[in-house]
Amino acid sequence: MPFLSELASKKILVVGAGVTGSAVVRFLQSLPSHSFTIFDESAQEIEGVKVNNQLHSLDFDLAIVSPGWRRDSQVITDLTAADVEIISELDFAWRLKEEIAPAQKWIALTGTNGKTTTVQMVESIFQAEGVHGIACGNVGVTVIEALQSSPAYDVLAIELSSFQIDWSSEARFETVALLNIADDHIDWHGSFENYANAKVSLLNKSKVGILNLADPEIILRSAAWNGKKIFFGLATPNSGEVGLVENLLIDRAFGESDSAAEVIAELTDINPAVPHNVMNALAAAALALSCGVSHENVRRGLAALTPDSHR
Repeated sequence: MPFLSELASKKILVVGAGVTGSAVVRFLQSLPSHSFTIFDESAQEIEGVKVNNQLHSLDFDLAIVSPGWRRDSQVITDLTAADVEIISELDFAWRLKEEIAPAQKWIALTGTNGKTTTVQMVESIFQAEGVHGIACGNVGVTVIEALQSSPAYDVLAIELSSFQIDWSSEARFETVALLNIADDHIDWHGSFENYANAKVSLLNKSKVGILNLADPEIILRSAAWNGKKIFFGLATPNSGEVGLVENLLIDRAFGESDSAAEVIAELTDINPAVPHNVMNALAAAALALSCGVSHENVRRGLAALTPDSHR
């Protein structure tokens, strides 16, 4: 039975009443037939629907959980013990994609720093190419909202936090990028090891990985992954890499031959052209090139973007 049809007969619990939970609720409200309950320990009401601060029953078929909830939270522990199926908003959207937008492609990126700037660069490059694509996920609209756009987007460029990656197992991507890994969210993951492994596990959801050549954690932890690796860095690129030659961003990964070298852009096309932002631009360029965007439109897209102030 198609997943959309299945939903009409399921008792659904939405765990979390924040941005993600609200987006899921709006989707469920759009269905001709829907039955769902919302749980959050603090909120009172979202989208005109009462939020339950306590659960007196665990009689649910499906729980859609927002990414900030830890797996050892009492509600998650209770749902698991009751054999309720638990999925993330990302996986929920993935299940729906086959019916709503089967031709749509997903790419993704993650990192401790630079995620939002990089995914905005990708969106700007799509606009320059004339691709109907959007940056979504942990920035802008949620994935479930982007999925519902009409006409359907050709490509979703999804910014993913470590929480979203950790909670998701079903979604698959054409290409993923790992920007960097540094100490962050250790309280949620329990250790740096768990946090870093969550980030790198994104590779297992794709056949192509764009990897930061200068990040030892990424290089070490991706060593055993057997997908196609494309590296980016600030040095002169070898075959299979994108990098810098003087003031030019150079592609040696997506050409017609191993020896081909194509100019992507000039440093003056990047604002600001500081090292960490040039790295963002190289990652964004590689993601876009993996989707078939031309070098000229990568340059135009990078030059057109005025990035948000650093958060």
